[in-house]
Amino acid sequence: MSTCRGPVSDGEVVPNGLGSHRFTVRGTDAESNVGTASHGYVVFDDIGGPITNQASFSAGRVIPITLKLGGRPQGAVFASGYPLVRVVDCATGERIGADRPANVRASLTNGRLLLQWRTAAGWGGSCRSLVVRLGFNGWSTADAEFTVRFA
Repeated sequence: MSTCRGPVSDGEVVPNGLGSHRFTVRGTDAESNVGTASHGYVVFDDIGGPITNQASFSAGRVIPITLKLGGRPQGAVFASGYPLVRVVDCATGERIGADRPANVRASLTNGRLLLQWRTAAGWGGSCRSLVVRLGFNGWSTADAEFTVRFA
């Protein structure tokens, strides 16, 4: 690698303001071949609910997740095609099979987004991820993923 450039200098903090961000780097090798890599991420002011401190949940219950957004975003709560539920390997976190639509109710009050994820009784003994892509203006370039184990 001859050069590698991104939006911040080496060792500096990446953009961490509330909302959705995309970090892109561009590299050039000794033969002047150019490549780019990009990754989206979301910064929340706070994440609350039992998902932050509970290792396992009973299958078939509703799991509340509170996201403090730090403002009053405008637009649809979810991007088109979201939220999704993903079966994952409990040991590795790797995806198993195809994503499916998730049963989630959302309400936004005073900059706090409450997600109520209704899980299925048949999920016992498995691990699942709730994958959320927010549709708020300027927030839809990255997914937030919450993974839990079901007893």
